[in-house]
Amino acid sequence: MWLWIRRLMLAALVVLAVSQVFRPARTNPLTDPAREIDSNLTLDPPVAAVLSRSCNDCHSNRTVWPWYSHVAPASWLVVSDVNRGRKALNSPNGARTEQNNSSSFLARLAKKLRNARCLGFRTR
Repeated sequence: MWLWIRRLMLAALVVLAVSQVFRPARTNPLTDPAREIDSNLTLDPPVAAVLSRSCNDCHSNRTVWPWYSHVAPASWLVVSDVNRGRKALNSPNGARTEQNNSSSFLARLAKKLRNARCLGFRTR
């Protein structure tokens, strides 16, 4: 019985060690400051602070990668979540189209936040 447990633990350690070789790309592409949301929309300072603090890590090219984004398999999940967040709403590139320059952009953003869709689950 103990022999099987030891073998299983050794196999798990080997798989974990080998998985460190396969790391996804953690990128922060260059961003044009003229395309950032706050350069095209007038935001109150508290709103801008909340957007910066709560949204930039997953929804911008200014991601500050946490320590666990360097350790597989957590790194695979973190990079996947950031890529999905950037695809859904990349805040530095939020002024891509004319419709993003209006308050409808902020209204859609507020609706997503109320539904907690940006978190990947619904809180209500």
